Amino acid sequence: MTHHQFENYLTLVSRLLRQSPSECDVIADELRDHLESRFVELKAAGHTDSEAARKAVEEFGDASALAQQFGLVSKVYYRRWIMRFTTLCTACVFLGLVFLMAMWPDNARFGSPDQVYGQNDIGSAEETSTQSEFLRENIGLSDTTRRNRKIDDKLVEPAEWNFNGVAFQDVREVLAKRLDVNVFLDQSAEDDSLMDDEVVTFQATNLPGREALKMMLKKYNATYVVKRGVICVISKDAATSPEYFRRKIFNCQGILKSDQGCGEEELIRLIKKVVDPENWSDMHGEASVTVVNGLLVVLATESMLDQIGDLLRDLEWDLNRVSDERAKQEVAFE
Repeated sequence: MTHHQFENYLTLVSRLLRQSPSECDVIADELRDHLESRFVELKAAGHTDSEAARKAVEEFGDASALAQQFGLVSKVYYRRWIMRFTTLCTACVFLGLVFLMAMWPDNARFGSPDQVYGQNDIGSAEETSTQSEFLRENIGLSDTTRRNRKIDDKLVEPAEWNFNGVAFQDVREVLAKRLDVNVFLDQSAEDDSLMDDEVVTFQATNLPGREALKMMLKKYNATYVVKRGVICVISKDAATSPEYFRRKIFNCQGILKSDQGCGEEELIRLIKKVVDPENWSDMHGEASVTVVNGLLVVLATESMLDQIGDLLRDLEWDLNRVSDERAKQEVAFE
């Protein structure tokens, strides 16, 4: 069991590292030595095998945070070489431009003023647009939210899965490659009824990935949650625990600003009435929802988030359809 816990932890860290396979192996070996050394110390202090293994892993901290620390160290090292290389390239480009300008004919050195101004205007507009798009796509969101949204997009795509008597560990590896995301088996699922050696038989065709994953795990009293940029397979009993809740933001401005739409309080009441009514904080549950400037901020289970997303999409679609039909009626009346 000790070896199993350590290897699960090291496998997750290795997958989160953005290093070459050889570098990941070196880091994993080093961490394994430290974990085993700490395990021996805790055993000598009177802890049982399971307690010593658990405490050793907990002392190393969250796998994602540990991988980020290794990534920061690597970035500092590479940044120094990039700065040196950039300085050298800049000097070479400058010398090349000086030589080119010296050899360029005087009557064609800079072109006409109109051409220069026109080119500058076009270049500035394109550059500004590109920079704005880059900022929106890469800098605006937190790293965790960006990775979670990438997983959400992947799970909406149709699934073509065919597992016939395959160990669940192999199923996780296949899904990790197809979805381009780490699939982690949580301890709660292992304690319940799903282990990596469990034999899985499941087929899905043209079914959204999120629905296929839920259907496959339901047989083993398990489900999943998207957390910190990974898919965690958990037990269905644990899914209702606040520990496995996820925060998600929905843009509902189209609903709130529509002529046929509703107000913020009305939208919140509708969600709490339609989606798992007993699980909201004002009804003795733990989930919460609020509206901030047209954005719906929700803290809830993965299943509740899926239901809320479907409800908002359907609601906005129907509101737009009613608005279009009314506009057609007004034109016909005129």
